[in-house]
Amino acid sequence: MKPQNLLSALIAAFVLLVASSADARQDDKTITILGDEDSSQEYTLQDANTLDILTGGNVLARVLEDVTCVADCEECPICEDCPDVCDAELDFTEFVVRANGSSFFNGQTVSVDRGTFLTVSWEAPGAYTCQATGLTGTTNWSNDSYDPFSDGNLTVNTGTMPDLSQEASYTMRLSCTNGPNLQETRQVTVVIQPEDVIDPPPSQCENVDSLQEASGGVITQATDCLDDISGEDCASYTSVFGGTPFPGTQVQQRFRLFTNTYAAFEFTTPSDLNGTHTGAYTAEVYALATSGVRLMSISDCPGDFDAGRLDSRCLLSRSGPETLRWQGSDDSFRCPLEADTQYYLNIIYSNDQPGTPMDQIEWACSDSVECGNLVTPIHSYP
Repeated sequence: MKPQNLLSALIAAFVLLVASSADARQDDKTITILGDEDSSQEYTLQDANTLDILTGGNVLARVLEDVTCVADCEECPICEDCPDVCDAELDFTEFVVRANGSSFFNGQTVSVDRGTFLTVSWEAPGAYTCQATGLTGTTNWSNDSYDPFSDGNLTVNTGTMPDLSQEASYTMRLSCTNGPNLQETRQVTVVIQPEDVIDPPPSQCENVDSLQEASGGVITQATDCLDDISGEDCASYTSVFGGTPFPGTQVQQRFRLFTNTYAAFEFTTPSDLNGTHTGAYTAEVYALATSGVRLMSISDCPGDFDAGRLDSRCLLSRSGPETLRWQGSDDSFRCPLEADTQYYLNIIYSNDQPGTPMDQIEWACSDSVECGNLVTPIHSYP
């Protein structure tokens, strides 16, 4: 049970342990755990039982035998009025699974693409340990043990689960226990959809590591990044910006990335592109969205932020409104583009600056789940 503070739990546990040990009539140790008002509980711990007090002030009292109710003042050597408590109780006061910006609770179902990151938080006062099962192949939810307080958000990467050819349903379960008689379970059904197929990179990128490869598969390319638009492919520049080829319609688009993902919009420049054609991409935070520092690049390879091979004019990092400029010829401050050539507009949220080694780039956002912006392509191309 959650104590009011760490000190009260320590004092209560210490005083009652000393008093009980001094009482020759009682070999077991009686532990009182002080929680909020009217929520204290007593445990009688046998020799093999343990008491842990976590750094955040949460108390874990492990009861390996049946819990003994202490209600007789003759058995309570140091208190004037014995607490009116009986068997210990275990209950989930919180269990939340978050995905794609929404929250899901016990008994609900969430459908996500394989590769989506799930965040989970829970509190189960009265438990001693919790077992996470149901998502085969994940690092954090495949028969892993945790204490009853998540102490923040635990992130689960569905991209490490087995590949799928069709959708599959899994039961994401957390079972918390204390001794043989106390157990509670919460669960959310997770329907995993196969990942969208992303076209292989062009031949010139065979020896160029994408951010996905440089991060060891931790940071992956996003195929879904648009608000309120279903079926749009975020690997395609044409699909994202108005349904017309580069440079696209000059329409502002709401754009978001979930944890540990980057965008790589593929486009091909027109055959008549020349020095009179200029353009830029502006990105700014939209109302009620959470944002961070955006690292952007224009490259002939997807997920490429390598300052060692890219022109410095084709890389940009900024936290506020920003503009990455291009031109159909070599220009002093714009990213030079060649006619009839395939490129990628790459975007990731990261505090790392251009020049950071690719294998050291880390995803960063002021929100633990997603960041969002308004992106507008502006250009002089007719």
